[in-house]
Amino acid sequence: MARRKYILEQIIRKLREVEVALAQGSTVALAARGIGVTDQNYYRWRREDGGLTVREVTPCFPTIALLSNNTIRVLETKTP
Repeated sequence: MARRKYILEQIIRKLREVEVALAQGSTVALAARGIGVTDQNYYRWRREDGGLTVREVTPCFPTIALLSNNTIRVLETKTP
């Protein structure tokens, strides 16, 4: 079976899915299989990334505009 590499945002979303399944009475093994990972991966992800939210990991890049005279103007800054 090929390994998949998940980005941090995907991991956090999958952790949230497991939390919802556990709140509905599912077991950890069934909930982890429901998102397509082993329960060992779930526990590792929860230990490493469990306290984060998706909003905290999205980058804080400003929205910029290139004006007609080749100057750059910052329109807004997205902060988590």
